[in-house]
Amino acid sequence: MRVRAIPVASAALLGAFAAVVAARAGLAFPGFQSLFVKVTWGGVAYCAIGCLANPATPNRRERAIWLPFGLCMPALSATVALSAAPG
Repeated sequence: MRVRAIPVASAALLGAFAAVVAARAGLAFPGFQSLFVKVTWGGVAYCAIGCLANPATPNRRERAIWLPFGLCMPALSATVALSAAPG
């Protein structure tokens, strides 16, 4: 099976943003909570761009699986970014 570079890079970015949002929410890396204030908004923006890009993919299964997640991720990340108290 051929691995495509863009989905692999996107998965790595999403994993990094998930760690940042978890830190911002106080769920992980407690010493870094205030450091990730601006980076959390970067994750929100990246997820929002994904909401626009995902429907354009030619793969029907990929759209069906990822579009619901793609719609939830920026909303949940923004909620954390707005509500988490800066360290």
